[in-house]
Amino acid sequence: MAITRVSALLFLVGLSGVAAVMLWPGLHDGSVSLALSRLNETGGVLLFLAAFIVIVVAGILPASLAGASAGALWGIGPGFALSTGATLAGAAIAFWLTRSLARPSMEQRLSNRPRLAEVDKLLARDGWKLVLLLRVSPVMPFAPTSYALGLTSIGFRDYMIGTLASLPALLGYVATGAFAGEIGRAASDEVAYLRLAWLGMGVIATLLATVHVGRLVRRALAAVEPDAEVAADILMHTSLPNRHSMAKTDDKFSFLSASALVRRALSHPAAVWWRVRPGRNERVIWLIVFLLLVLARLPNVALHGRVWAEEAIFLGNALLLPWWQALFHSYGGYLNIVANMAGLVAAHAVPLEEVRWVGMVTGLVFQGLTGALLLSSSVDWLRRRWQIVAALSLLATAHLMQEVWLNSLHPQFHLTLCAALILAMPARGRWMGTFQLAILALGALSGPTTWFLTPLFAARALLDRSPARALQTAVLGVAVLIQVVWFLQPAPKVDTTFDAAILSYIFFKNHLLLPWLGIRDEVRVAAILVNAIQTGNVLYWVGASTIAYVAAMALLVKAWRPGTLTWMFAAALVVGILSYANARGGSVMAIEASNRYSYVPHILFALVFLGLAGQKRGVPRWVGRIAVIWLLAIGFVEFEAGAAGFNRGPAWTGEVAQWRQDPGYVLRAWPDGWVFDPNARTPR
Repeated sequence: MAITRVSALLFLVGLSGVAAVMLWPGLHDGSVSLALSRLNETGGVLLFLAAFIVIVVAGILPASLAGASAGALWGIGPGFALSTGATLAGAAIAFWLTRSLARPSMEQRLSNRPRLAEVDKLLARDGWKLVLLLRVSPVMPFAPTSYALGLTSIGFRDYMIGTLASLPALLGYVATGAFAGEIGRAASDEVAYLRLAWLGMGVIATLLATVHVGRLVRRALAAVEPDAEVAADILMHTSLPNRHSMAKTDDKFSFLSASALVRRALSHPAAVWWRVRPGRNERVIWLIVFLLLVLARLPNVALHGRVWAEEAIFLGNALLLPWWQALFHSYGGYLNIVANMAGLVAAHAVPLEEVRWVGMVTGLVFQGLTGALLLSSSVDWLRRRWQIVAALSLLATAHLMQEVWLNSLHPQFHLTLCAALILAMPARGRWMGTFQLAILALGALSGPTTWFLTPLFAARALLDRSPARALQTAVLGVAVLIQVVWFLQPAPKVDTTFDAAILSYIFFKNHLLLPWLGIRDEVRVAAILVNAIQTGNVLYWVGASTIAYVAAMALLVKAWRPGTLTWMFAAALVVGILSYANARGGSVMAIEASNRYSYVPHILFALVFLGLAGQKRGVPRWVGRIAVIWLLAIGFVEFEAGAAGFNRGPAWTGEVAQWRQDPGYVLRAWPDGWVFDPNARTPR
């Protein structure tokens, strides 16, 4: 329990760091030094602290208003520090008042109510989780919640740990006050979006709190013998509440009605349907739905086709070279055999007007391959219908990942994802095992990201002492050796300034900011981080939040060792770190252009959360479920965000028609700047 509590707190620290760095640029305009000078020149801070504590204890005004005032008076850093101290102090005082004055009377009443006493014990056993959920709920007022929790047997330590969950929202209020008069409308929109994000998370937490309390009540009712009075009370609350029943709270705890409603909802046929394991035919239907979602994300590509960027180069090479040379032509310093094969098909199997469909179909096939591997998996957290639908939805709604969508250049990333799934999931035999070996070989012959998994395959083969794993390692190793010996051509580095700070900034942007807050203005975020590197301003929140996030995930998956989630998490870290270290020569440019390299680790992290959500009990379960719900919400809300550059371009049929009228015309591809010259005489 201690480990899972620590991991939950670290996870919260990581997400708090996201909010802090979202607002970090304002900390460089002198507001911090100005606030510190105000604190030194005046004694107003003591008066403000006293007033803030009174507000928190009495509940006479919203604490959010006091937090915004602190931000306006002292800036984000000092204002948040003052607000945090006042909030925690006020919460402790309110809890102590109720615990010392009203708790003894409550204990006497509970002594005559064995069932309610059992509920009280269960609340204390996992009390910090309930406190955490209530603190992030937007419908639970802070002061009354503090007094109500003081009436229970929840320990003071658990109470204070759970109260820390209110700090991220408090940071948003402080930031709102600090930036209200200093930043223009664009930044104000960012702050409003941040508050909306925490509001949505609070709604989810409210629902989870209801479910959690209902589960505790059911366990309490099963632990003691029924008495007539409480049984009658339960029967009364089982029906839909009316004005009389809502007023009759007494010492029977009004949340019994919520428990009955939750219990009834979970037993509804629709809820049961989502928990059933689907058959093979239904899984095929879900795969088709997944592919339709992929197509829907880039509708212009799905309807009209395209030639994307370097696809024009592979097409030209296939036209100029003999087919065997075109198949094994090295481009960009390595062999991409899938792109070469797609170029050959486009050059020799279809008319020039229909070349636009080759890349789209190729990309769709390999994206479908990842979905098929998930659907055919035998792991226990991918058996139920809701788990399968969630996994496919996470694949289809990955944030700002349209760069790897529907083209023949980037199946290497989908093949790497497939390789990571093969590594993490149980080894298969017969034809499925042979199919997996083909995927591993094809992935290693299509790009370097699959190479990074070779040490993990070797490690698992040694730990499992499995001939099947040893064969996978051998096939992958041979394919990597072929690439290195015959095709690898190290490209000159753009810059050699790569260090741990750059890696932490890339990881923070791609795996904390973008997926968790759904930021559309990725260019602006990248510019802020690049400017910090170039000017020597150390953003300590970035490193701290990144470390907390990774450490929390590591602790959450520790219980699965050496299970599926452990290998999946390890694969995400290895692929992410090595990809970012090699992207754009390992320079600050990698911060601005690393989306395609984040696809594999992002999906693997999301699947890790889904695996945690499939556990039967414990902190990892609720952390996983909150994370999956939030990631899906962001993914569907921002479904087409960032797709403009990938979803628009010249009509290929019109370009071909103009070339047929003017043989000297150079056809334009997507995006702007890429062209296909049918008159070229040398391969590129």
